[in-house]
Amino acid sequence: METTLVGKFVGKHPEIATTYKWAFVRWVIKYNLSIFVLPKGHESLERLALGGLLANEVVYLRTKYNMEIVAIVNLKNIVSGTTNLATLGGAFLADAYIGRFLALLIGAFSNLIGTILWTLTDRIPRVRPPKCSEAQAKLRECISASKAQMFFLVMAMVFMSIGSATIRPAATPFGADQFERGGTKTVEQKKDLQSFFNWYFFSMSLVSVVASTVIVYIQSNVSWTLGFGICAILMLISLVGFLIGAPLFYRETPQGSPYTGIAQVIMASIKKRKLSLPSDLTLLYYGQNSPKVSITSRFRFLDKAAILTEGDMQANGTVARPWNLSPIHRIEDLKILIAILPMFSVKICNSITSQQSTYAVFQALTMNRNMGSSSIKVPAASIHVVSSLVVIFWLPLYDRVLVPLTRRLTKQERGITPLQRMGIGYVFSLISMLVAALVEVKRRNVAKSHGLTDDPSAIAPISVFWLVPQFFIHGLANCFHVVGSLDFFYTEFQPNLRSTAIALSSIMNAVADYLSVFMVTLIHRLTGGNGKPNWLDSNINRGRLDYFYWLLLVMESINALYFMLLAYFYKYRENFVVDGGETSDVSDGQEMVSKKIEI
Repeated sequence: METTLVGKFVGKHPEIATTYKWAFVRWVIKYNLSIFVLPKGHESLERLALGGLLANEVVYLRTKYNMEIVAIVNLKNIVSGTTNLATLGGAFLADAYIGRFLALLIGAFSNLIGTILWTLTDRIPRVRPPKCSEAQAKLRECISASKAQMFFLVMAMVFMSIGSATIRPAATPFGADQFERGGTKTVEQKKDLQSFFNWYFFSMSLVSVVASTVIVYIQSNVSWTLGFGICAILMLISLVGFLIGAPLFYRETPQGSPYTGIAQVIMASIKKRKLSLPSDLTLLYYGQNSPKVSITSRFRFLDKAAILTEGDMQANGTVARPWNLSPIHRIEDLKILIAILPMFSVKICNSITSQQSTYAVFQALTMNRNMGSSSIKVPAASIHVVSSLVVIFWLPLYDRVLVPLTRRLTKQERGITPLQRMGIGYVFSLISMLVAALVEVKRRNVAKSHGLTDDPSAIAPISVFWLVPQFFIHGLANCFHVVGSLDFFYTEFQPNLRSTAIALSSIMNAVADYLSVFMVTLIHRLTGGNGKPNWLDSNINRGRLDYFYWLLLVMESINALYFMLLAYFYKYRENFVVDGGETSDVSDGQEMVSKKIEI
């Protein structure tokens, strides 16, 4: 079955996308004109800019804005949750009206404004509170930011949130569109597409390493203003690079709002619920100039929305009552959403437990960060670079060695299925959380044994490199889970819903962010008492961050079991096809009819 080409190539050399497709992708990776999950930017330079800025965010808010740990975590979660919710609007615009290219462009401009404002928070002393001395910190008398100062800071976050909300749902599908170009994927294209996801994640991780080391080092040891200024300049360069590369892109034409079509399917299927489906599936309505899709056997009651009844069609072959009749491709869109929604729910708990990486920065601030016997200190925020380094070294090995090997063993195109890859990632996530809890027990005991419990600014005689194992394992988890989930959602969703798929994933992350705010606030208020500090006390030597990690481990374990149950019963879309084959035109206004076949 072939898919109707719905899109256009903008430029003078359309042959680039076929004969020289990997030359194009190398160009894409060089300037990174697409984006992946986890990164917060939209080209490599943009990813480098935002990555360098946000990697050190918690340290900046702690040292320059005198914010408490719980306040920082909650602010990050609220901003992240709002950004994730706004992603649904970005997906709607990209899919229905403006297209993915324009969505990326709008996001780039918004991110540029956000990084400039963020740079000004350090460049202009009046927009942030005065520095807190060690004496004030011990007495907890640091001056907090005023409402006007917080407003300026939040406005920078708002612009960056708008940028992320328009880029996230559009960038990955936009990059993958360059392979499909509106057509059905061949076996070779499927292999290329999986390699694209692997190598794209590789390039993003490589950029993350630079952001978490070079830029973070400049911010922490040279100048915050210089570090942020470099980020703003990189953002500007990335925008210019994206505009220069615009003529090379293939652009999918917006196909209208998928949400309206889904609502029409639900309404039409309810109205025709008492009708019986015809035995001949060619009698159903496939639509005019619509994407050619096969009917699947799941949720067959929805197929009744495509039953032709008197008055549904006009004399010229167009639909007279769109809320009474829906084409097959819209019905299949809704079927996919219903089938995959439980998989999206798994991300809620997984995103909540990812708070481990945020608190690790606060742990690093209390540990010995010297590299050996030298005076060079590792910036606290740079500890995350371990995960990115793992991705850089692991993904090429996986893509070039393990995938061909498993492909021969399993006889599958991908070697292992996306769900299997995601499952392996969840196992590594569990191990990472377990190691994190054990390391925090060790760190806290060392601080206590040296009488540092009541000194929040003290450095315990334990190396920051104790945090490396948990991030090493977390990097392996990302290699499997993040790339696997991207491959899964992109494969299962129809082209016009792919941006929506990423948006729905962001909604689950938003739910997780708001639940994290609730959970952190609840733990902060309910734990402790009777002279004892709460688990998430700003002085983590007095708090019980290890208890918090054990709680996250229990949650992640339950979530992993839930995922395995869903994965066991899940059937891929292609396993439900009940009709397929070649298509043909008919005279009753239906442009496409699939011949019924047995599979």
